[in-house]
Amino acid sequence: MSVFLFSFPHPIPNLETPNSLDALVQRFKEPSSMVRWDAPLFTIPWNDPIPPLERISDAVTTGIVKPPNVGTQITPKAPTDALCTLEHTTNALASALMTAQLLARLGDLSSSPSMRSSLVRILVSMRVLSSVSD
Repeated sequence: MSVFLFSFPHPIPNLETPNSLDALVQRFKEPSSMVRWDAPLFTIPWNDPIPPLERISDAVTTGIVKPPNVGTQITPKAPTDALCTLEHTTNALASALMTAQLLARLGDLSSSPSMRSSLVRILVSMRVLSSVSD
């Protein structure tokens, strides 16, 4: 027996093939009240003489909408010049390290040009600097 909810102008091929039904049955996942889109979850047994219609109506009309979780939020896209910026920054850092290696004496403090005003200092030994240039 076929049940159609909509009337289509043309028949839809493979709508009720055994393969389609098997695929739908295999994808079935029992609802869980812990999942955002399944909450609130009302389980109504088929033999329940009085379903909780008022609670369902309240949930639909005045229900609390949960905020989206991390999996459903839209992540911001990287800027279009991200690779260019990364390459420029990497080249500037490599140049600063090479310059520091040329000008440094054993035990000197080295800092990045952009860090001159900050309190962070990096102590780099000549051994580490020479391993960077290899």
